[in-house]
Amino acid sequence: MTGLSKLPVLRHSLRASWRPFMGWSIGIIAALSLYLPLFPSLGGDSGMKELIQQLPPQLTSALGYQSITTGAGYAQSTFFGLIGYLLFSSAAISWGSRAIGADEERGTLELTLAHGVGRTQLLLERWAALAIRLLSLGAVVFLVVLFLNGPSELDLKAGGIAAGSLALCTAALLSGTAAIAGGALFGRRNAALLGVLALPCWATC
Repeated sequence: MTGLSKLPVLRHSLRASWRPFMGWSIGIIAALSLYLPLFPSLGGDSGMKELIQQLPPQLTSALGYQSITTGAGYAQSTFFGLIGYLLFSSAAISWGSRAIGADEERGTLELTLAHGVGRTQLLLERWAALAIRLLSLGAVVFLVVLFLNGPSELDLKAGGIAAGSLALCTAALLSGTAAIAGGALFGRRNAALLGVLALPCWATC
C-alpha cells in the first residue's frame, strides 16, 4: 500500500477540486500571456521612464516600479507582485474557506468523521491538499514564464523564475491556512475570512 493510499481525505480533496484548479490555471496563463509579451514595447520606452521618474518615490517603491524597465522588474511589478499575487491569494482563500467551513455548513463533517477520520487528520490532509494545489499552480507559473521568457525578451534566469513562483505559493499558503483555521473555528465559509483578516494581528503577536 502506497503512502498516498493511506491519505483518503487528501486524495478525495484533490480529485474533487480538479475543475476549479483548471479554472485558476487558465486564468493565470491568460494573465501571463497578456502582460509579459508587452515588455518589449515598454522596456525601452523613454516616455515610460520619464513617467516613472515623475511619480513620488514612495509610490514608485510601493508599486515596485523602480525597476520596471528591466525584465525582472517588469515581471515582478505586473505579475508576481500584483496580478499573480491576487490570483494566488484568491484561490487559496477560496479553497481554504471551503476546506472545513463548507462541510460544517452542509452538516456533512460528522459523516466524514464517522468513517474513522479524526479531526486532526482531516485538518492536516485538507491543508496538505491546499499546499499541493498551490504548488501545482506555482509549477504552471514557472513553466509559462519560462516559455514566454525568450519571446518577451525578459532575460530571466530559471532560478529567479522558480524563486518568484515559490514566493507566490508561500504567500498564498499563509492566507489559505488562515482561511482554513477560520473555517475550523467558526464553522462557516464566510467566517473563514475572519481568519484572513486577522493575519496582521497574528503576525504582530
